[in-house]
Amino acid sequence: MISEILDKEEDRMNFIREMLRSLTSREEKVLRLYFGIDETKTTLAEIGQDFDITEDSVRKIKNKGIYKVINRVTNIELFESGEKNHWIPLSSHIDKDLIARCIDERKSKLFDEFMVKLLKIDWEEWVLK
Repeated sequence: MISEILDKEEDRMNFIREMLRSLTSREEKVLRLYFGIDETKTTLAEIGQDFDITEDSVRKIKNKGIYKVINRVTNIELFESGEKNHWIPLSSHIDKDLIARCIDERKSKLFDEFMVKLLKIDWEEWVLK
C-alpha cells in the first residue's frame, strides 16, 4: 500500500523522486528548487530569473506539477483500495480533506501545503525560509 511507502522515510523519498521524474523536465526542476528537494530551497522569483520567465509563470508550472502529483497519488490509492471513489489514507500526515480541497479549489497555498506534508517538512519552518 502507498501509505506504507509514504510512512517510511527512504521509501517515501524514492517514491517522490520517481514521481517527479514522471513530470515534464521544467515542472520537475521547479518543484525540486521551490521545495528544496535534493537542492537548496529557492523562491519563485529566483526560479523565474533562472528560467527567464515571470514569477507568475513559475507559479503556474509549480501548481500544474503539484496537481499531477496529487492525481498520481490519489489514482494509486483508488486502484489499491479496489473501490471506486474510495480513498484509503495516504499516510498519517496527509488527510483526504486536504487532497479533496486541492482538487476542488486548485489554490497555490493548498498545493504547497500538500507537498510540504508529502515531503514531511515542518510547515512553519518552510514558510519562514
